[in-house]
Amino acid sequence: MSNCAGIVKSGDFECTRPDLIIECAYNKLKISSTACVLTITKKRLYSANLGDSGYLICRGGKVIFRSPEQTHYFNAPYQLTILPEQMLNEKKSFLLDKPECSELREHELQSGDLILMATDGLWDNCHIGTIARLLYGDEDENNINDKEETQQPKISQASLQARCNSLALIARHLSADENYISPFTQRALKHGIKAPGGKPDDVTIILFQVS
Repeated sequence: MSNCAGIVKSGDFECTRPDLIIECAYNKLKISSTACVLTITKKRLYSANLGDSGYLICRGGKVIFRSPEQTHYFNAPYQLTILPEQMLNEKKSFLLDKPECSELREHELQSGDLILMATDGLWDNCHIGTIARLLYGDEDENNINDKEETQQPKISQASLQARCNSLALIARHLSADENYISPFTQRALKHGIKAPGGKPDDVTIILFQVS
């Protein structure tokens, strides 16, 4: 993602094509990585997402969209990969995903919308209802709603940071709870796999509000 950041800082990118940002960054890649890139222009959000990182859009206290994860099979997310020549010569089978595998979406935004981006360390450990409560307060556990609700009042930068910190802390706490029925546990059971408790992993979160 540091490669993506460098491209954006240079200003040499097309705002409506976040997938091209991923493609340019991919050419500098030395390891494997998931990628989630969002661009916003004129109240429209353009996304390119590859793997099990992702984002959600909140409006009026409700989660109105959650990006689906991309996996080859359970616990095997899509990842941008450039293998060293030595590994390529081993003639083994590898999952090699490229920028064009990214899922592209476009959303119309409203003033006050909250956009949350995060790695799988959040999604694997926090249910959507938990995330919504930390963002908005006490909301319904099944807090996904396709209806557009009243716009959220402007939130201060300090408050956005505090909510972001709370999400990261609760995700870290739940990841270490061996008795917790996590989203990862629930997905594993659907594949006939017992994986009780949280799933320790990196937690990176970005939270911002549309002005």
